[in-house]
Amino acid sequence: MSPAGKHPKTAPLPLNIPEKSLNAIDLPINGKSYCTRMKFPPLCLLFLFTGSNWAQIPASPQTQEVAMRDGILLSTDVYGSTPGVGRPALLMRTPYNKRGARATAERFAAAGYVAIVQDTRGAFASEGKYVHYNNDDQDGFDTIEWIVHQPWSNGKVGMWGSSHPGAVQWVAAADRADGLVVVAPTAAPSSFYHTMYQGGALRLGLTAGAGVSINPPPPGIIAPKDLAELHYHLPLATLDQAIGWSMPWLKSVVMHNRPDGFWRRLEATPELEKLEVAAQNIVGYYDLFCAETVENFQRLPRHGKKQLILGPWDHSTVGRQMIAEMDFGPKAKLDIAGENLQWFDRFLKPAKDTEPFPAVRYFLMGDNVWRTAKDWPPPDAVKTAFYLHSAGKANSRCGDGKLTRLAPAGAEQVDRFKSDPDRPTPSEPADAPRPSRSTPWRPVDRGSIEDRDDVLVYTTRIQSTPLSILVV
Repeated sequence: MSPAGKHPKTAPLPLNIPEKSLNAIDLPINGKSYCTRMKFPPLCLLFLFTGSNWAQIPASPQTQEVAMRDGILLSTDVYGSTPGVGRPALLMRTPYNKRGARATAERFAAAGYVAIVQDTRGAFASEGKYVHYNNDDQDGFDTIEWIVHQPWSNGKVGMWGSSHPGAVQWVAAADRADGLVVVAPTAAPSSFYHTMYQGGALRLGLTAGAGVSINPPPPGIIAPKDLAELHYHLPLATLDQAIGWSMPWLKSVVMHNRPDGFWRRLEATPELEKLEVAAQNIVGYYDLFCAETVENFQRLPRHGKKQLILGPWDHSTVGRQMIAEMDFGPKAKLDIAGENLQWFDRFLKPAKDTEPFPAVRYFLMGDNVWRTAKDWPPPDAVKTAFYLHSAGKANSRCGDGKLTRLAPAGAEQVDRFKSDPDRPTPSEPADAPRPSRSTPWRPVDRGSIEDRDDVLVYTTRIQSTPLSILVV
């Protein structure tokens, strides 16, 4: 999925998310951090509220060790619980340290929910061995089952979080966890395979770094500071040895380059069209999981319980107005936790008055305003074909490549370019502001890349009238 933009203005076509609690970037975590076992003393904060039966609970967390079906204990912080007083619960499961979600958990508890944040298996204060996503299906199911049987629970559960904490929501929903009513995954795929592979191509920068974290170096071996040069190593099956030590997880991901049985247990995508949970999907146009997030929304049933919010962000800037030094204006800011909270209120507090909500809200770049639609793409969008033309020399932006709405009248010259694996075409120029390997299609000037002879460039005429484009 590419952005919605308006031209000929300068906005391009195509999560450090505003709060730590959203655990923005699904990138490798330092291996030592995953092995840490620490119990943090709870901090006491007192919230005073009036005028609401829901907002009255001090939000100091109580840490509990929740047993999974195999006896492994997962460290779990509970905010806002009162034994014997049943309230709806909101759960985040994260490998990024549960204490990073404290601010949002306190906010949700102050709004009348019991907020639960859990370190996933093998991460930080939880027992077990960390293997990316490996037990998130069973552990998520078991945690929700534990929640609904607590004396402070009314039996209704929602989930929130972005990236990895977003993806585990789909797995829990696909497993039909009893009591799970609503989810709010931000920038999150429903397929572990498509997390690692995009269109069948391995996300090598993401995967190699994750492998170093999941199977950290043994004593006496120091991990390379920069893996970029090792990305050229062939065959990929021995990439772990090229890095310096055996990494079973990385080797397995590389060897299973098709969606076979290695991935199937964590494949929630086929279940989406049958799910009854309410689902709020939030993502940025430049996010590495934009296409997957939009497709998740489209697969869900038309039961009136789904929403898609598309903004001008990448994976590390969800809710902000700046990305790669491009300012989309103050309207681009979005309170993600606030959006989640409104969504949860709608489905977990049925007595509360709620107004109709738009199924889709999308940010139109160029005009820098929000618009709404009943579906995606918007029903009033006009499907328009654009055609590539040249006289056989579309190489570089100085070539003769053209992009028009006119279909070719007949056969045209073939464009050719030479691909040199030792001189790969970068996604972003080396001098791009705040370089990003996880989201290499941000709104930056790619002029230097378009000057390369191994890049074919097709350009429209300068537009004389505004044109709103939604690229699907």
